[in-house]
This record gives sequence, structure tokens and C-alpha cells, in this order.
Amino acid sequence: MKIETFVIEPIQENCYVYYDDESRECVAIDPGGEEHRVADFIDRKNLTLKAILLTHGHFDHFMGAEALRDKFDAPVIAFAAEAEMLADSAKNYSYVGAGRSFKIVPDKLLNDGDEIEFGGGVLKTIHTPGHSKGGVCYYSEKDKTLFSGDTLFALSIGRTDLYGGDGSALFNSVKNRLFVLPGDVTAYPGHGEPTTIGFESTNNPFFRR
Repeated sequence: MKIETFVIEPIQENCYVYYDDESRECVAIDPGGEEHRVADFIDRKNLTLKAILLTHGHFDHFMGAEALRDKFDAPVIAFAAEAEMLADSAKNYSYVGAGRSFKIVPDKLLNDGDEIEFGGGVLKTIHTPGHSKGGVCYYSEKDKTLFSGDTLFALSIGRTDLYGGDGSALFNSVKNRLFVLPGDVTAYPGHGEPTTIGFESTNNPFFRR
């Protein structure tokens, strides 16, 4: 499996295309805009987009989702508890952050532990509330890869002052749901550079004693 990263302006949000070279199947994770770049890559690589996965419902992580769904006829998938935010431009902050309303209704809602299969890959849904009520990470045990959204960053964690935020829940999510993963798992966050679970469990200042 391979990963192509798109840094989406103006908030420098990371959109990922996770793809299998053999089957030519892929998923797009958090397409926050500039969807033409993502679509061009999928077309150029002759990939089949099987799903559009959202880690959470803030506007900068899904503004390009509807256009990709329309172009490739691929379902938008999010955690069940995030449907409310995705449907409300005030709660997903699109009016504030983008100057216009963005809403989307997912085609499929996930529960904790649900798996998304495509090509030769499987992504397991890990519910990690705290940054938002329905925030999730997507984990490939086989590839030792974690798409951590805005739950875990390199030497940081997600903010908790937005709708649905909960500092205690976020701390518990990272400590008890992510730091229990193998240390050599690479985390690809919603903003910033990749890191590893081992490095963060030892060095992240929010968890150092």
C-alpha cells in the first residue's frame, strides 16, 4: 500500500490517498478542498476510488468530499456521532472558517471497530472522541499505519475548544486507544508531518511526566 499526501490550503490540512498498486483501488481520507488535485492524481494513477473516509466533521476535512463523491460515485463514510456536525454549518465552522456553508450527509455511518476493506488493505475504525464527539482514527495493522486526523499530531494533540470538544476525553483517547498500538506504527495526522506512536508516547509534551 502507498500513501499520497495533499496539503490543502488555506489551513494546511492533510488529505491522503491510500492506495494499492496491484488492485488499483484506493480511499481518500479527509478531502478538505482542492479536490481537483486529488481527482487528477486518482485519474493519472488509474485508480478506483472505493470510499471517502472522514476522521471528523470540521469543515477543513470534508469540503472536497461531495465533489469527489459526484465524480467517482464513491460513498462518503464517517462515524455515526459525527453526522450532526457534518449537517450543521455552524457546528462544523464552515461559515467562520470558509465564509460559506458546507454540509454533507454521509452515505455510511461507522461504529467503533468497523473495518473498511479495499484492494489488499483493511482499515479499522478507532473511535477517539475529544477533538469532536465522533472523531476517529483509521488503522492498518498490516501496514502499521494510522490516519490520526486531529486527534494526534507530531508533538501535539487536537484542540478541544470547538463544538463537541472534551479535553479529558481526548487525553484518554490518545493514551488508552492510540498509545497501546505498536511503537513502530506511523501516524499520519490531519495537519503537519507524520510521526510514530513510539515517539509520541515518549516525547509528546501533553503526556510527559
